[in-house]
Amino acid sequence: MSAEDDVRTLDRRELGMMRDADVSGLDELWSDDFLVTPPDNVAKTKDAVIAMIDAGRLVYSEMSREVEHCVARDSVVVTIGREIVVSNDARPHAGERMMRRYTHVWANEPSGWKLIARHANIVGPAPAT
Repeated sequence: MSAEDDVRTLDRRELGMMRDADVSGLDELWSDDFLVTPPDNVAKTKDAVIAMIDAGRLVYSEMSREVEHCVARDSVVVTIGREIVVSNDARPHAGERMMRRYTHVWANEPSGWKLIARHANIVGPAPAT
């Protein structure tokens, strides 16, 4: 398999782990220095995000993702696309189907491909299905 194929597979796994609040899986898949800029525009570390999941402050009842672009260069792969999410927590838009744009940066570390950075922003309500 190519690096792009590997990362697309891992991207789908990461989505399921987020939806299922699988912190042990995320801990393994995310790099130790993983950083995310979520829609609240406050950068968070891996430990901070895992603590939010453990505390029930990052809960999804629905989450889907479409990779629209993927660029592979040596030991780095970037995926860009859109997500549809419904959060069930105290965040703004909780319970609403929202569309987000996202970017993931993956690096091939000695232990394998790891997600090292993520950015997500809300575009608006998701289109009706």
